[in-house]
Amino acid sequence: FLAVEGSNNMTLHANDTAGNSNQTNIYFTVDTILPVLNITSPLNTTYTKLNNSLNFSVTENNLDRCWVVKENQTIFLNNHTGMQCYGINFTASEGQLNITVYANDSANNTAVETVFFTVEIKKPQITFTEGPNNEIVYDSNSVKINITSDEEIDIAIINFNGTLYNLTNTS
Repeated sequence: FLAVEGSNNMTLHANDTAGNSNQTNIYFTVDTILPVLNITSPLNTTYTKLNNSLNFSVTENNLDRCWVVKENQTIFLNNHTGMQCYGINFTASEGQLNITVYANDSANNTAVETVFFTVEIKKPQITFTEGPNNEIVYDSNSVKINITSDEEIDIAIINFNGTLYNLTNTS
């Protein structure tokens, strides 16, 4: 016989040659389905703050426990009630990070989901290497500016006398 997914019951009946009989009922559950796990935040993007929230949902009728691995630290979540675990607030370090969430049911089926994201709070340092810097320029009305930064710049804009100019990266 093949048991079905979910609740099963079976009655066993036996007779011996002397006419004695007995029976017993057995109840068991078959669970071959992984919990359904969905991380809703953080997303696979760049964040500019260290304090973030891990939010996720778990769908599972027989949830046993959930845990999180963040920056090589395992955090067991004892905050589940019934069929749900809840997220946590956390402080991230700066850089490229990942968080892995695990949800395990009572049949030891484990769902795993990982999110990759970046935290960058350091502002670019700008250095004027060429051009007027609190100086009076007498010889020309043309101004040449060279700016360097300690990291890659996506966009640079100068507000010159109320007009915005996009700078071009030539590195």
